[in-house]
Amino acid sequence: MRKSVFVATVLMLGGPFAGAVGSSFSFDPWLSKETGVTDVSLGGDWQFEGGSCFVTFAPHIDADYVYGVVWPCEGDNQMGFTMSLHRLDGTLLLVVGPESSDGLPLLLPVYLLFKVELDNDTMTLFSIDEDSFAWRAAGASIEHKDSLVLSSTEELVSFLSWQVGDPSFFEEEPDFTFKKMESD
Repeated sequence: MRKSVFVATVLMLGGPFAGAVGSSFSFDPWLSKETGVTDVSLGGDWQFEGGSCFVTFAPHIDADYVYGVVWPCEGDNQMGFTMSLHRLDGTLLLVVGPESSDGLPLLLPVYLLFKVELDNDTMTLFSIDEDSFAWRAAGASIEHKDSLVLSSTEELVSFLSWQVGDPSFFEEEPDFTFKKMESD
């Protein structure tokens, strides 16, 4: 029952990220403000490669590395997310989470982690390799149950600093590819 509620929550977080259901989710953010990136900007509209859907990254008032992200849903509805861009061991990472604890149709606030590759006007996101994560987390005493990570942000930052440099920590194939849309 608990796992089905969790999966339903992730699907509600969903929108463009529902496809990452095979990834690991954390109750606490994966990274802290100390790893936030301010020398790279994701601001603007990004279109899914090969699709008509797009997301808008708007810089957050409180921090340069945090973005409010709007994903238009069916009809006039929109879903909001917070995404924060980080760098750890030279690797760009994107933490995706709820916009706020209220205002989104979430049962539980959860956070996803993606490796980011930026190439001119293309942004590619790779989720954590679930099998690789499971054996690494067990060896590092990261508390997790299936895809749900229960460790604190501090524990996750320490863990990730040892893992992100290894290409096998993330999936080989991207989950999402976006093209930056030209502004008017």
